[in-house]
Amino acid sequence: NPACMPVNQGFFEIINHFNKKAGEGFNVFVDKVRIKHSKELLLNSNLKVYEISEKTGYKNVDYFHTKFKKYVNMSPAEFRKKNRANEG
Repeated sequence: NPACMPVNQGFFEIINHFNKKAGEGFNVFVDKVRIKHSKELLLNSNLKVYEISEKTGYKNVDYFHTKFKKYVNMSPAEFRKKNRANEG
């Protein structure tokens, strides 16, 4: 009976099911959602990078920089400068 399952076992089954359906790990999925939102904020606001970091769930701005560079191949500031320059 699934209702009698220990909480941790149920949690891991949900994560494993998600991983199979999404084709990527749950943490990777969350990172991609956060980075996508941060890119929108970088382009459509004048918030500072550390403020965007906090708004997208990264409490440590250095960690945010690391994750952003991993997925976008440039720093948040470089992304903002390059993409705003292309608009005008």
